[in-house]
Amino acid sequence: ADLLNPSNPVPDYQLSVVYQKQGEYPTAIQYAEKAIADNPYNQYYYGNLGTLYFRNENYSKAAEILGYIIHGGVTEAGITIEPLPLDYGIVASYFARFGISQARLGECGDALKISQALLDTVSSDENNVFNANEIVNICQQLADGVVKTPVTNETTVEP
Repeated sequence: ADLLNPSNPVPDYQLSVVYQKQGEYPTAIQYAEKAIADNPYNQYYYGNLGTLYFRNENYSKAAEILGYIIHGGVTEAGITIEPLPLDYGIVASYFARFGISQARLGECGDALKISQALLDTVSSDENNVFNANEIVNICQQLADGVVKTPVTNETTVEP
């Protein structure tokens, strides 16, 4: 599909989803990055990429990428990304993954705010209520010393 229209991000996005479903996160990340390169203003492409880093247990990169759509910001490429409002559906999942990533990195101040926002905004979404409580649990384990150091898996994805 890239051969017919190399600037179309949709085939790259769809391939990232296929590779994600197969658990091939490094390959999925490469396609997700290509989709963003083709359309760097689509917040959902950042959500997809952040999710892939999250599933690959690279929590610092997941938090960085998901942070663009949670708080807004300017990417390394100089692209301004507008935040998405927290709501039911995929956006709530992005918020949860961001919060869990922040908690695993020991950034519990931010993580607990996300947890509370999830509980306040999507309280009938049982999966994300579970995720909000998981954020609290991770931060409590860090505070209690059950987990000595923040958890992260800093792996490099080769092009």
